[in-house]
Amino acid sequence: MELDISITADDFSALIDNGLRIIIARPLEDAEPNVSWLVFNPYMKNTVQWAEEYGLYASTVKVQKRKIITPIGELPPKVLDGKSYLFGDGQKALFSEGTDPCDSGSFAIKNLMTDPPQLSFGLTQKAQVNGMDIAPSPINAVSVLSHYTATFTPLPKVYVWLETSLDTGIILNDVKSALTEVDFDASNTKKSLTYDSNQGCFVASSNGVKRY
Repeated sequence: MELDISITADDFSALIDNGLRIIIARPLEDAEPNVSWLVFNPYMKNTVQWAEEYGLYASTVKVQKRKIITPIGELPPKVLDGKSYLFGDGQKALFSEGTDPCDSGSFAIKNLMTDPPQLSFGLTQKAQVNGMDIAPSPINAVSVLSHYTATFTPLPKVYVWLETSLDTGIILNDVKSALTEVDFDASNTKKSLTYDSNQGCFVASSNGVKRY
């Protein structure tokens, strides 16, 4: 997938002067985005690229706004969907494959850790921003009690907005900026946005983009 973001010279200067950064988040099925997946300083021309490949993480960080997710265990991207994964078997902070399948396009995690009795889990995804490789970063966070299972189904879309004082992998509180939703699919893998200073948000330069 590729997302191109354009900003005029005048608008670029205004955004930089006000310390605004570009934020991109990923939603999951039946869930609003709750983690800042990518955060970067804008250029006049920006290109973000990624593959629909996912990893898994576990963290002791509670799902509370503005908390920074620090994983204690991870599986790198290219984890197979339609499978369940165990975490904490033998009370070790490691992932292992489970035996139970789940729906195609979904990833399930069962928390076997008892100390602590609750952990945060989610998916990770890597990207390339303006030619720079970005390490796998969390795209969501969910609290899971010991011996409970969480299932994650990512959607082929992103949300884009501008904000100050955010960084990658932070649990979001209410976003006060106008969000721009960008939808992708197998036949539409490249989208483009332009910043509109009259609306204070990004607007479509291509189909499959809407603001709310």
